[in-house]
Amino acid sequence: MTRRFLAGLLLAALVSGLALQLGAAPPEPGILRVSTTLPRTLPLHIRSPDALSILVDVTDDKTGAEVMRAFGKGGAMFRVLLPPGQFRLRIAVGRDWRDETNLFGPDTRITEIGPLDFAITGRAKRNGHLITILPDGGATLAVVEAPLAVCQGWQAQIDRAEPVDRPLDGWPDLPTSRRLYTFSCG
Repeated sequence: MTRRFLAGLLLAALVSGLALQLGAAPPEPGILRVSTTLPRTLPLHIRSPDALSILVDVTDDKTGAEVMRAFGKGGAMFRVLLPPGQFRLRIAVGRDWRDETNLFGPDTRITEIGPLDFAITGRAKRNGHLITILPDGGATLAVVEAPLAVCQGWQAQIDRAEPVDRPLDGWPDLPTSRRLYTFSCG
């Protein structure tokens, strides 16, 4: 009986030690928390290498208040929508998820970006950002930030009219000129 008890105790200790070492299962990709009631319509896209998952904390630049926390798996394009405003991003990257306090354990790498503007310009141009995390193998993160605009509606404008050669004489309904248009995000 004592041997079974000790063997069971030893097995429990090994399993719990392994669980502590591996950490918890990572959260499902997507938004973990939202702390704003403003409509979220502006794009934030983040690309990361295959093996590196990301945790993104978005804070208001003026107040420092949390706006959103989201988790993304490595290798996949991670997309969330933010409300209009100026925000700072705190991006934690790592391989093995532990929990929301320890993040990815001692191998967690963190970078901060911002302030970044998220705004609607014109009638339908939604301005956000594309963040690319590059593998560098070191303790720092190589991060590239680029503006990202999504157009929700196109606007056509006549630039000029040009005469058209009439290949089929005798067809009175053919136009004598063609219009050249410029399309822009409305």
